[in-house]
Amino acid sequence: MAKEIERKFLVDLEMIKPVLEASSKRYHLRQYYIVASKELAIRLRVENNQRVVLAIKSGTNPMEMNEIEFVLPWDEYEHRRKEMVGIEISKLRHYVEFDGRTWEIDVFSGDLDGLTVAEIECDDAAEISNFPEWVTKEVTFDTRFKNARLALEGLNEIDLSKEGYNV
Repeated sequence: MAKEIERKFLVDLEMIKPVLEASSKRYHLRQYYIVASKELAIRLRVENNQRVVLAIKSGTNPMEMNEIEFVLPWDEYEHRRKEMVGIEISKLRHYVEFDGRTWEIDVFSGDLDGLTVAEIECDDAAEISNFPEWVTKEVTFDTRFKNARLALEGLNEIDLSKEGYNV
């Protein structure tokens, strides 16, 4: 089982707009969870309407999770929908290069419209010390911003205007 080491950040919405407009690599993602607990998440995701991926994530450290993924037949996404807990998440993921690393910027829509987060995956979380100017607040350890929890609770516990957003 692979380790996923990832840090998550809120962004300055005004500063990120031109960055997103200039990004040429982006994918539409739809996903839902069939298990979403503190230590285990099982997710089905449609990536750019091309393939379905089942991901199993486990662990107690939000920065470093165990993760394994499987490509599933296309019809599994709709077939398993009856097992969904919470809501389906829809987002546009932009891939942005900065300082030799690829950042993933997720712009949520639907029930989570208004939320934009940046994620960076790395071999060692401590090795990242140079951040783009559009990164504002780190939320890696703020469980309200975990996708599984967003699927269960939406933005109910999050006041974006108090999180530094220009809403």
